[in-house]
Formats: sequence, C-alpha cells, structure tokens
Amino acid sequence: IDLKALDLISRRVAASDGDVRKALEIVSNGINKCADLLSEEKLSRVIGDDDECLPLVKLPHMMRAIREGMPMRYTDIIRGLPQAAKVVLCIAVSLSKAWGEGAVIGISTLKKYCVEATYHSIMDEFSIG
Repeated sequence: IDLKALDLISRRVAASDGDVRKALEIVSNGINKCADLLSEEKLSRVIGDDDECLPLVKLPHMMRAIREGMPMRYTDIIRGLPQAAKVVLCIAVSLSKAWGEGAVIGISTLKKYCVEATYHSIMDEFSIG
C-alpha cells in the first residue's frame, strides 16, 4: 500500500472519530478496489523481494474507498458558510422543493429570489456578479 494513501486515511479517520477499525475497513475496501481492477495474471503473480511493481494499492484506490466509507458531513460544511451563502442555499433548496424533482434553477432566477429576500430583510444587500 502506498504510504501517501495510508497517510491520507490516518489523517481523515483521526479528524473524524479516530476509530482504527474504520481505518482498517477503509484500507480493506481500497485493497478490494485495487484487486477488482487487476487482471487474473497479476492477481496470481508471486511477488519477490526485488520486484519493482510495489505498491499495488495506490492513492486513487484509497480515495475512492474513503469517499464511500466516510460520507461528507454536510452540516459541518454548511455551518462554516457565511450567513448570506446559507440564505442563498435555503432559497435554492426551497425553490427545488416547490418546483419538484428535476427542476432547473438558473442563476438569474436564483438572483431574482435572493434580491427579493433582501427586500424582506431576510438577508443583507445582495449582489451576484
């Protein structure tokens, strides 16, 4: 396993809950992702000490395993947004729910609703490029 991949996993798990079992689960999933991409010939190959093909499990395998094993904490991301961005997000989500699944909200439409929100003192004066 590539050392950069192990370092990434250790940092991510330490930042979340620090549970080593979670790290081992992610490493196992990364190894499986790598094995899924290898041919039968490479999987059955005996690797010697002087073999130059190591490591087999690289950073991209582990990144995919991390994405699947450690979902994004959207609440943390939203909590870190400025107040105006939170209001814009709420307006976009509200429009999406009101208009139904698959609705496309253009920037000009979103801007119109955000400007309307400033008239109702929901948010400070707003400008989009």
